[in-house]
Amino acid sequence: IMVIPANNRLAGREGLDERMQVAAGPKLREKCQDIAKERRLLNLQPCGVGEAVVTPGYDLPAKNLIHVVAPDCRRPTQDNFRREMLRNSYQALFNEVNELKDRETVVLPPLGMDVFAYPHREGARMTMEIILPWMDGEEDPGVRMVLIVTCLLYTSDAADEGLGVDL
Repeated sequence: IMVIPANNRLAGREGLDERMQVAAGPKLREKCQDIAKERRLLNLQPCGVGEAVVTPGYDLPAKNLIHVVAPDCRRPTQDNFRREMLRNSYQALFNEVNELKDRETVVLPPLGMDVFAYPHREGARMTMEIILPWMDGEEDPGVRMVLIVTCLLYTSDAADEGLGVDL
């Protein structure tokens, strides 16, 4: 399972969300657009803060992708309640993981960071405080390994100069 830090439109227009959607190929964009259309018919956001949706992995090396919307701290209304919203986002992730059959490994970035501007020190601490009890709890989540991946994404010019990795 790979986790995509999505925006509430599932549009894949910025940051790691965009990079992962491009790497997964055009079928993922189509699937996300279909989910958005279906949810809008029900007068719902494609995927609200604290929600998650599952898609196939398409061209990524994962059977399933879980798109999770965490708080966007660039928006004052979300920044004020960011801790609760972040917990809700991880809970939505855990709920989706529990529904999947193949869930031995989960690869995820810390939610809310990247372009969504969650304060890094607080977000990193909360990520560990939320994930470790889930993994070590009395009820086995069926996940053998959680890989929390952090990286800096640079432009192709910076990658050419050896300053970063261009996905």
